[in-house]
Amino acid sequence: MKKGFIASLCITAAQFIAAALVYTRLPEQIPTHWGISGQVDAYGGRLMIFLMPAISLLITLGMTLMPKIDPKGKSIIASGNAYPVLMVLINVLFAVILAVTILTAFGVSVPMDVVMCVMLGLLFIILGSFMPRIKQNYSFGIKLPWTYASEEVWVSTHRFGGRVFVANGLVFFAGVLLPAPLNLLVPLVAILVGMIVICVFSYLQYRKTNVN
Repeated sequence: MKKGFIASLCITAAQFIAAALVYTRLPEQIPTHWGISGQVDAYGGRLMIFLMPAISLLITLGMTLMPKIDPKGKSIIASGNAYPVLMVLINVLFAVILAVTILTAFGVSVPMDVVMCVMLGLLFIILGSFMPRIKQNYSFGIKLPWTYASEEVWVSTHRFGGRVFVANGLVFFAGVLLPAPLNLLVPLVAILVGMIVICVFSYLQYRKTNVN
């Protein structure tokens, strides 16, 4: 947990430093949002360059605090590297978004839709591989009535859900080969379908456990 917090703080600090270094050289208006087609569709003042580092800092502090206020916070710690890895991955994602923002502001063409497909694909695959290790808690994991009602259902749901997350990550990678906006729409639909499948699986596991 401590290593994940330190790594996340380092990534956040690097974002603040990068933003500060380029701030005075940025144009008055910088990109602040990309549409699903990967094109910039909103701009804001250059002070917005500090938005990503600020969000990273808040997320890092919030995720560090969560195990301390969760009634089952010890279970989060007992989940091994799953929680710290998620913290680091989120910070890396924001760092990449910051880098793309800076490059785009300086006139470099970056296919944001492709970048997001790759980053989200990695996020889902890595998180999916760690998901079976997540212990029952109130803050982190697949939070359904049936997973909270039975620890056995929690375990089986997270094992199954981990495979679904990995599959969703692979769909994001495949999205790179599709034209915009299908390259993001197809993976997003896959996530929705995956969530429904996980819910149905968890419910059926709960019914099976209760019958037995």
